[in-house]
Amino acid sequence: MRVTVGLDTAPLAGQHTGTEEVLEGLLYGLGQVGQPVVPLAHPGQRLDPSVPGLGLRPTPRPSHGAKWRWEATGLARAAAAADVDLVHVPYLAHPPRALPVPTVVTVHDLIPYLYPGYQRRLRAKIYFRRVARHVAYARRLVAVSESTWHDIAVVFPAWHSRVVVIPNGVHPAYFADPDPVEVQAARAELHLAGGEPLLLYAGGYQPHKNVPLLMAAVEAARRTTPGLRLVLVGATAAVAPDGPAGATPLPRVSRARLRALYALATLVVCPSRYEGFGLPAAQGLAAGTPVLASDIPAHREVLGDAACLLPVDAPERWADAIGSLVRETRRREDLAGVGRERAEAFRWEVAAGHYQALYRGEVS
Repeated sequence: MRVTVGLDTAPLAGQHTGTEEVLEGLLYGLGQVGQPVVPLAHPGQRLDPSVPGLGLRPTPRPSHGAKWRWEATGLARAAAAADVDLVHVPYLAHPPRALPVPTVVTVHDLIPYLYPGYQRRLRAKIYFRRVARHVAYARRLVAVSESTWHDIAVVFPAWHSRVVVIPNGVHPAYFADPDPVEVQAARAELHLAGGEPLLLYAGGYQPHKNVPLLMAAVEAARRTTPGLRLVLVGATAAVAPDGPAGATPLPRVSRARLRALYALATLVVCPSRYEGFGLPAAQGLAAGTPVLASDIPAHREVLGDAACLLPVDAPERWADAIGSLVRETRRREDLAGVGRERAEAFRWEVAAGHYQALYRGEVS
């Protein structure tokens, strides 16, 4: 049965974060499985799947007002104007009413509802209360992990019967060899002479990301691991937390540059207290870089025995593990090999096939 899906691609007009990375990967995967997709986006937004970033130039993240107007009225208008059988909102949002066609919403995590700090301002409280009311209109919800499925059961039990689990995928660029030009450029930017151990952190600096633990662990590890470097990719240097010697914050980089950094890294470090999925950890698996991650449900689910997992409040354990893994080349090679095998389950073609089956089931 042929089903045409209207996919909300409005987030791609903003700054590239995890949500946009997943959306771009989903578009790729749906194309690979032959799923017809109509992008639902702001007027003038045109996507070219044949080029990196879908041909979109990075722009500042839309204002809160613009984001809300799109979710409240823009998406519904775009869907009404398109000839689609179903609308998929690939993030936690929904128009304030049921649409004439079935809707699917992907829930990556419930961080705004689990961490009070995200709702300190009245505007945020109002927004997330509205989101919770409006998402109730969705025909089906997709949790990106069993961990997120469990969180939904606890926080929004009324949604639970409509939730299915479809894990996120990893963009094919991370499975492929890195571009040698990008590797050389990254090496030059970081002034790497070659041979020094390099830790890579990719993500934000919000409290749940637990970056202070990583900073403390690296500072301790440098006492026994000469030349240890840490690169933090996620935001501008102006908002990066203070770090130890050898810590270099970078702004968000292109996928090609990030793939090069994975290739240069000795270890990928993921210290989060909470994740809905853990995309950088999964990217590390695909790239063949050993992963050192926090022992939390999402990481256990995604990484299994393909990574070294540590408590979220034990910087001394992290420091010891960093030093040990840097010294033990054979152990790193073993982790990298197991990781590549495990990463095969997270190819976007696999996830897109599950989404396609879900679309057909909701329309039939």
